[in-house]
Amino acid sequence: MSACLSKLLSWFFCGFCLFFLLVGFSADETISLQGTWRFKTDQQDAGVQQKWFNKTLDETIKLPGSMAENNKGDDITLKTKWTGSIY
Repeated sequence: MSACLSKLLSWFFCGFCLFFLLVGFSADETISLQGTWRFKTDQQDAGVQQKWFNKTLDETIKLPGSMAENNKGDDITLKTKWTGSIY
């Protein structure tokens, strides 16, 4: 077998294996977050520093849903200050 043909077959085999490897990893796996979660509003942005992730939070929230739908946080009005982008 010539060196050129051997090299071509090697590239083909590598491409073939890579294709099937990528196809195997491209399957979308989702995890449902639906349910009741422990919750606390963090208006002072202190949760990470105070390690809330190691504590049992007192309030709960149901997902899917928003803070407003769960009667959490401040009332939304025309004067509500937004902290993120809507786009």
